[in-house]
Amino acid sequence: MAQLHAFTGQLPEDRTQLYTEAVQFLNNDWNKAGVFIDYIRERAGLLIRHKTEAYTFPHRTFQEFLAACHLASLPDYASEAARLVRAEPDRWREVFLLAAGYSARINLLGQALNAVNALCPFEPDAPRSAAPADWPAAPLAAMALLEIGLVGVQREPVGQAVQQRVQRWLQLGMRHDVLTPRERAEAGRSLARLGDPRDEVLFSAAMEFCYVPAGPFWMGSQDDPDAQNIEQPQEKLEIFYGYWIGRYPVTNAQFGEFAPRAATARRVTGARLRRPGIGIRTGLRGDGTTSGARRRPILASRAIFRITRSSR
Repeated sequence: MAQLHAFTGQLPEDRTQLYTEAVQFLNNDWNKAGVFIDYIRERAGLLIRHKTEAYTFPHRTFQEFLAACHLASLPDYASEAARLVRAEPDRWREVFLLAAGYSARINLLGQALNAVNALCPFEPDAPRSAAPADWPAAPLAAMALLEIGLVGVQREPVGQAVQQRVQRWLQLGMRHDVLTPRERAEAGRSLARLGDPRDEVLFSAAMEFCYVPAGPFWMGSQDDPDAQNIEQPQEKLEIFYGYWIGRYPVTNAQFGEFAPRAATARRVTGARLRRPGIGIRTGLRGDGTTSGARRRPILASRAIFRITRSSR
């Protein structure tokens, strides 16, 4: 990497472009390739020699990138890439992403988009109409679009269509019990970067709430070796009142909508803003007694916002 930096003057931020330039740099001179192999074997420990001329990578990324280059060169790259990653997602996931990014950067944008299209080839009509393997493919397709780059994706009509379809897959997958928690978290992050069209996560006025009824519930852990002392023993408690809780945590977009207004409230009145949307009163606990640690929300037409100075 140091030799590549000295040769080109800078290293690209994009990892696919970095690997491409490194391979091209070494292939131009066999002496450089020999020096490179000696260095990474003897000094860096990035190659392990098994036989006289046989090496393996202790880290898989370079091997995955070389596999991605070969995969992208195949005549049936799009269908073959989708088939491999569906059959063995843990083995081919990174290769699929690298192949998509690599293809886009060697002016084969159409092939990269075709590979993503092959991963999500139809619309998600209903939560149970698709096969179980189709749902985890949607977060991977979203990550591949981001690896390609949204500028290139949105430049092509087929790219726009694929992006919109993947957005619909992600929305439906997160609303129903078809993704693992990890896949659902990846889907949410990717959808935010692709462009989340849901009003309920963009605007505070459109927030969705779920009602939690009064009644008994279990608190704590029972026979859990990872539980802390304060989490044991498990006990049955009761809430004597029902309440509403947000379906989703407050998003950056919603807080960004609120923060400028709260700042204006502090500048204009120092304590309270009487126009619709926000009301803040300083120095009151929930029971009405004074405290410098919390600010009790005041209903102002539509919304309630709570601000706390503690990390909790």
